[in-house]
Amino acid sequence: MENAAQPPGISGVPESPGTPAPSSSDMPRRDALAIMSTAGVGVVMLSAGGIGAGFLWPLKPSEPAAVYTCKVQELPYGKPFEVRSPRGETLYLIRTKGASEGEPDKIVAMGTTCTHLGCKVFYRPETRDFHCPCHQGYFDSDGVPVAGPPERPLPHYNVKIENGLLFILYENL
Repeated sequence: MENAAQPPGISGVPESPGTPAPSSSDMPRRDALAIMSTAGVGVVMLSAGGIGAGFLWPLKPSEPAAVYTCKVQELPYGKPFEVRSPRGETLYLIRTKGASEGEPDKIVAMGTTCTHLGCKVFYRPETRDFHCPCHQGYFDSDGVPVAGPPERPLPHYNVKIENGLLFILYENL
C-alpha cells in the first residue's frame, strides 16, 4: 500500500535517475510557440506602422548641402567647366559676364545627362549649344531642348558664391 501514502499528483511510476522532476513553472511547448509567434507578428506590425507613419508624416526637408567646387576665377567665360558631384555625376559650370556694367557674372550649373535616355551631352563651342549623339538631341546654352527627342531641359543646380568661392547646392545628398 505504498501508493496510498504518495502525495496527490505524482504517479506511482518511479523516476529515472537523470530526469528532473516536473515543476509548476514549466510551460508546454505549444503555449511557448504561440507566445513567440504572437510577439513576432507584433514586431512586424509595429515595423509596418512605423513605415506607414513615415508616409503620413514625412520628415521636413533639410537644407541643401553646399559643396565647395572651385574658385570663381578658375571658371573660363563662355565655356563649360566640367566637375564631378559627390554622387559621381558630371556637371557643367558655365560662367557668363553680367548683362550690364557692374552686374555680377552669371554662373549656371547643369547636368550633362540627356533627359531622353541618359546619354552624355557634349558642348559644341562653334554653335554654343549641347549635343546628345545618341539620338541627335540638341539643347541651347541654357540646357533647354531645341531639337530631337528630348522634351525636358537638362537638370540645373543652384549655386552660391562666398568670398570668391563657388558652392553647388545639392538636395538630398
